[in-house]
Amino acid sequence: MEQTEPETQTTPRNTTWVVAIVRGYGPLLAALALVAISAVLILRLPTRALVTAPTATPTATPTLTPTPTPRPPLPTPGAALLDDLARLPVAGADGAPLARDLEPFTLPADLSKREEVLVYTVQRGDTLWSIAERFNLKMDSLFWANREALPDVHMLRVGLQLNILPEDGVYHTADGAETIQEIAERFNVTPETIIDSVYNDLAYLAPEDAPPPGTRIVVPGGADDYADWVWRPEVIYANTASGGVGVNFAPGHPGSCGPVPEGTGSGGVFANPVSGWYQVGWQFQEWHRGIDLMTTEGIPVVAAAPGTVIFAGWNTWGYGNLIVLSHGDGWTTYYAHLSYLNVGCGQYVSTGQFIGEIGTTGRSSGPHLHFEIRQNGEPLDPANFVGF
Repeated sequence: MEQTEPETQTTPRNTTWVVAIVRGYGPLLAALALVAISAVLILRLPTRALVTAPTATPTATPTLTPTPTPRPPLPTPGAALLDDLARLPVAGADGAPLARDLEPFTLPADLSKREEVLVYTVQRGDTLWSIAERFNLKMDSLFWANREALPDVHMLRVGLQLNILPEDGVYHTADGAETIQEIAERFNVTPETIIDSVYNDLAYLAPEDAPPPGTRIVVPGGADDYADWVWRPEVIYANTASGGVGVNFAPGHPGSCGPVPEGTGSGGVFANPVSGWYQVGWQFQEWHRGIDLMTTEGIPVVAAAPGTVIFAGWNTWGYGNLIVLSHGDGWTTYYAHLSYLNVGCGQYVSTGQFIGEIGTTGRSSGPHLHFEIRQNGEPLDPANFVGF
């Protein structure tokens, strides 16, 4: 039998190089295929998924020639400053205060930089200390600018109008007789200080001239004398029928108890008169002969030492409802501006006994106790006796 050789399949010559390329460059071709597929997929994505960043159109920048003009920084007043200035009255055509809204850019950077005398109306809760601090003035200047309106520290009341000087000094009213020279000597400044001051319109005067009567003059840096603003009531001592000593304190005042026995038992030792929370306010000064203990109305007030009630009621000097205790040997204590009195004339009280409640009666702008210690009528600093 004839054997037939198996048929051998051959690859055409023109395809040999294709096979070689596929075998040698397979990975590269696979990568290119993936890139092509990715491109197709991207082109088929929704158009809202593709966001083309806007191309900014360049604009020509003009050439500027700067002209430097140095200016002070703009003020940045805080909320407290805005509230403070909003309290200032603005006089209308009829002189009555008008309310207005204040824009921040109209405010001065520093309240101490004023060029005229302002008029401030006392608000509830104000104290002389807080008003002076608000306008960056010394307490002395506040007094020296308001000698007629505020003859006593206790006469501060809501609605009272106070002159606020541009800076520390004195506010003087000319009488038409005093010359500039005499006014300057009185307040310890030079005549030029008064004449050249921007607060006064006196440049036409010489030191030997007298300003017209009624002219209001700001004396920058001037100093006046302290007035004796201490209430010095009449006190009459007399022997009683029992052989003791009686005292008639402030006869003629509504709260005077008339002749009552003098108290005993202090010996110059005193306790805190406020039973509860308080904050020390106005302290003992030349023009404030006691200490103010600020707290809420109704807080109990207690006797600082054993003694007898020699005054209990209304005081016309500005203390409002007042209790005065006699402790013997010339010692007395004062408890002023009370809202309630729990003791009566001639009553003997012991240390720490409830005698009244904190109030704001009399010349007062907020609830507090004005407390005084006196010996033979002379006020002494309570802080030297009590650790407030």
